[in-house]
Amino acid sequence: MPVMGTSDEGASTPTGTSEPPRGVPTRDDVLRWVAAAAGEPWFPSRHAAEAGTDRAALDEPLGQLRRADLVRVASWVRGAGQGYVLTPAGTAYLDGPPAEPAPAAVDAPTEEPLAVERQAARRFGLNLRTPLVVPTLLVANVCWFLVGAAAAAANDLPIRPYLIEGQPAPLLHRVGAVTGGDLLAGEWWRLIGNCFVHFGLLHLLANLFALGMMGPLAELLWGRWRLLVIYAVSGLAGSCLAVAHQPEALLAGASGAIWGVLASLLAWLMLFRSELPPSVAAEWARRLWLAFLLNTGVSFLPGVSWEAHLGGGVAGFVASGLLNALRFANGPRRALALALLVALPLACCGGVVLATRHSEAWGAARERHAVRVLREQLAAVAPAEDAYNREVVPRLNRLAPEVGRPVQVRAWVQCFQPKAARNPAAAEEIREALGGLKATADEAVALLAGPAVGFEPLDAARGRAREFAAARSRECGLYLALLDAPTPPDEAAAAAVGDARRASEAAWDRVRKK
Repeated sequence: MPVMGTSDEGASTPTGTSEPPRGVPTRDDVLRWVAAAAGEPWFPSRHAAEAGTDRAALDEPLGQLRRADLVRVASWVRGAGQGYVLTPAGTAYLDGPPAEPAPAAVDAPTEEPLAVERQAARRFGLNLRTPLVVPTLLVANVCWFLVGAAAAAANDLPIRPYLIEGQPAPLLHRVGAVTGGDLLAGEWWRLIGNCFVHFGLLHLLANLFALGMMGPLAELLWGRWRLLVIYAVSGLAGSCLAVAHQPEALLAGASGAIWGVLASLLAWLMLFRSELPPSVAAEWARRLWLAFLLNTGVSFLPGVSWEAHLGGGVAGFVASGLLNALRFANGPRRALALALLVALPLACCGGVVLATRHSEAWGAARERHAVRVLREQLAAVAPAEDAYNREVVPRLNRLAPEVGRPVQVRAWVQCFQPKAARNPAAAEEIREALGGLKATADEAVALLAGPAVGFEPLDAARGRAREFAAARSRECGLYLALLDAPTPPDEAAAAAVGDARRASEAAWDRVRKK
């Protein structure tokens, strides 16, 4: 509890305190003062102020009495501090013979937690170990902010805009900030990664302050791994709701996760309020609602994502309830709580998937993503497209039917003459021309035989070109075979040449139409 200022208002001097003992108060002195409060809490701060004694001198005897289980912690009151009352053992000790010494355990040193703390830990499932998760998260946020500063320096960007305003935006995006387009591109890790990115030093310090104030208490109440689960699930849920609602915005910050931590404190109070002294529960509730009201007001400031705060808070509250069931429930209830806890982040991501497909707010994001993907594909296939235009297209033009038709007509005429009656020089010229066409077609087929480049328009064009080049190669091969035959072609051979010619012309038409 924080140390509060003392107040004289409404104070009354308990029996035995008007004449304090000289020197350092003993445990018996303190025990009598607690008993003099007649069942009401006795406040060391108020007693020290009224009696003129040193408040610090009361800590040692109070510790001895607590270890001996003669007094226990009572309510904490603003302006008076922590109160103490007698335990039944303390009452029995005072009622015993005056000369009877206090139990030996009073002065026995111990390294174990105090009895009252052990009882509270067992009763509420508290973690009495030194906080570890919160300091780790604080350091991680600071380190990642420094990574962003180093990235700015490495790219010759001014550091001041990054520290003051969290700019430029591309730098924040590079170190983990998220937009809807990133999810369309499959970069779902950014839903968690953006929780460690901040828009400037002020944004970072505000979140660190909030986490540093609430986090240690949450780690005490929930334990280390439960707090880590609450933080992670809340951060994810806040990011999901914010991106689903505003896919065009650049999202960064740990606010969603911190809201989840704040909501976990409210959940704990609602679960265990009946176990707390009414005054403590009322004071805690008042402070929590004040914190919620202040943070709600901040949520609606310009540039602040209220969606991330809402999503993180709701997810943190739900996750806390499920974790509490895992901690104390048995059998089917425990299994159900575990299943629901696993389903919670999956449901958040599933909601984003539905938003990407059906929400009108995602229309512009989908179009922008499609344009970006097209540009990336064009850039990736630019070398392949350049090779196609440079090496394949010229060969296709030389294979065009109108270019090779005069040679084919001359070959057709030569084929229907007896071989002995043919002009040898003309026949050789035709054979060389057809052989050149066939070699060009075979080269085109070889150039187009590689794997697909991954860009559908270019792959389709390459496929049509390969089909045409293969058809021209077959056609030229049939003409060369007829020229080498000793007799004119029969009906079947002539039909085969005609079919090959028509197939190559149809393939050429498909090449030109696309």
